[in-house]
Amino acid sequence: MEKLMRAMGLYSLVEKGVPKKTYKQICMDIVQCYGPESIVTLSNMAKLGLFCEQGASSSTFSEIRKELKLINEDPINHENPTDVSFAYGGYAPVCVKLV
Repeated sequence: MEKLMRAMGLYSLVEKGVPKKTYKQICMDIVQCYGPESIVTLSNMAKLGLFCEQGASSSTFSEIRKELKLINEDPINHENPTDVSFAYGGYAPVCVKLV
């Protein structure tokens, strides 16, 4: 089930959601195959924006990039760096910013 959820999440993120008809069918198939406890997993993925219908996705990478300030627009001070993007040439990886 874990590999399936990862694949569904990746597909949903790349395609900016799953078509409505397909989304409902996938959800029904997962519940039938893995049982009612999978509803919690599907709900959590939807809340996080990892698996959702097309048009329902609220966060795109550009929005995340702006919110987390992944690209440093200011000139880099090589003598006294104040942002982690100094080490990555002006871009800070998401995982580093979250930590």
